[in-house]
Amino acid sequence: MSLIVEFPEKYAGKFVARIREKIIAWGDTIEEVIGKVKGKGLDPREVVIDYVPEEEIILIV
Repeated sequence: MSLIVEFPEKYAGKFVARIREKIIAWGDTIEEVIGKVKGKGLDPREVVIDYVPEEEIILIV
């Protein structure tokens, strides 16, 4: 299973909520995204919320 998820540039600097690799909500703050997830009738604890940095970050582990 790959841990790398690629996001389109339009999400740079945003928080995104996703189920698997499908983005279901996005916004400027995590609170805004959680509100949108709840508004869709979903439990925020059952989705993944990521922050998409504005610049590409490379991690070496």
